[in-house]
Amino acid sequence: MSFFKQFPKIDYDLYDQTDLRSIVDLYRHVDVNDIGIDPFVSYTYYEINEGDRPDNVSQKLYGSTDYYWTFFIINDVLKSGLSAWPKSAQETEKYLTQEYDKYSVLTFSPYTQLFFNNFFDSLASNPFSYIFSNTLNGIDMTHPYLRIRRKNTNAYARVSHYDSSMYQLYVYGVNDPGKFFADDGLFYIETFNPYQNGSSDYTSTEELNTEWREKLFSHFEKENPAVHTIANWTATESFNNVTERVDYLKAYETQIQGWGLLLSPERMNRLGRNAPKEYLSADGSEILTAYDALVASEPILDDNGDEIPYPYLNTYAEYEQEKNLEKRKIRVVKRNVVTQFVDAYKDLIQS
Repeated sequence: MSFFKQFPKIDYDLYDQTDLRSIVDLYRHVDVNDIGIDPFVSYTYYEINEGDRPDNVSQKLYGSTDYYWTFFIINDVLKSGLSAWPKSAQETEKYLTQEYDKYSVLTFSPYTQLFFNNFFDSLASNPFSYIFSNTLNGIDMTHPYLRIRRKNTNAYARVSHYDSSMYQLYVYGVNDPGKFFADDGLFYIETFNPYQNGSSDYTSTEELNTEWREKLFSHFEKENPAVHTIANWTATESFNNVTERVDYLKAYETQIQGWGLLLSPERMNRLGRNAPKEYLSADGSEILTAYDALVASEPILDDNGDEIPYPYLNTYAEYEQEKNLEKRKIRVVKRNVVTQFVDAYKDLIQS
């Protein structure tokens, strides 16, 4: 039985030309609670096995493939259609690869530190200040010409996007994975221009880079004045015309890389599937925000007393696999009442 054969048809002017066509009314909806059968005696549960398809499950339960559509009607987790059907191991692997592994993910753990302008204390009445470090929050990371470079190397990756709620930077196109993903290291954000100097594309990209540097200048001037003061002083502020301002901002970016844009990842996941999706309390009973897990919580130490990355979490792969497993137990109509269910549903959908 085709699912859509049960739907009534309506006359509809598809092209707004007073040319009525008879089409299936796909917007007709029936709540299964309105179907007059007792759910306590009419439903049972089925565990979807590896390789099961809706049609062969219908054949297995009812001796016919005609009733596959009932699974999608009576299970909320399947109501979005065939795409919600539990994936096989092979399909899950393909999904994780396509959805997550096109990016690598760097996760940062922000912290507050006491900053001392030991060389520039004459620039401020109080050389001490607290700054929020090791974070990209507040910086425009949507600019298309940003890279993250490992300090003192030529290893870099292009920036895709930044999740400020998880302190995660998504990157791709790593040019030297061996150096880029080596243990422990410092990184910084930089602009780049992939076009040949003198071309129109190069010029327009430099204009975009200059706009981003202006935003960078404004951000640190407002949010991190201590670091801004050093970068501003070092880059020299005696620029007046537009050309000099452009050169100044390039120098400012270079200086800020060593102060406000210097980053130390807590985690580097070459495959995005292995990055943290959610953080948990130590007993696993509560989902925590990244701020609560990485910033507000007390440091966690190993047996040697060394601080370790926050260990209680689910990765994207674990999250997707768990979600897929939860879909495997579905409610099904019992074989002895499936015909009654179909007739009742058909009457309601056509009424």
